Amino acid sequence: VMLYGMLGRVFEAAARGDGEPNERCLAMMEDSTFRQPYPWCLRIRCALLVAAGQAEKAMLEIRRTRDFMDESWVRFDESGIDRLEGDALALLDDFVGAEQAYLRAIEVARRQQMKPFELEAATALARLWQHQGKVSEAREVLQPVYDWFTEGLDSRPVVEARELLDRLDV
Repeated sequence: VMLYGMLGRVFEAAARGDGEPNERCLAMMEDSTFRQPYPWCLRIRCALLVAAGQAEKAMLEIRRTRDFMDESWVRFDESGIDRLEGDALALLDDFVGAEQAYLRAIEVARRQQMKPFELEAATALARLWQHQGKVSEAREVLQPVYDWFTEGLDSRPVVEARELLDRLDV
């Protein structure tokens, strides 16, 4: 029960998306027994660190998560970890590393047939390429993944992809 209460607070803070709740959430995770060694729990921590702009700490958590995945063979969140690595590297201005991480995330999501994860990774890569002036490449990577979705069109990842595609049309 304690774990689920903690997860509720973690998800609530993450949903708000601003730095202060993320900082409080990270502190709660540090001070609690929230040490579940599951990649999805670790991914939450990585996402909070990235959202709080703590890229160096996020990279350490990403390495820790990869170590756990290598030891346990649990790969469900591998694509999400790759995408978060790309986000952290972009915060560190390592755009080549970010691009490689996003491409890895897309490849893993395709291999695992996880279209929602593929969409998130393709959106991240398209956003990076848009900022680099590679507008046609951005559209080419994102459009086919977006077009696959016929349901959940009001979900956050699909809406973000559609909004980015609209900006790429301008």
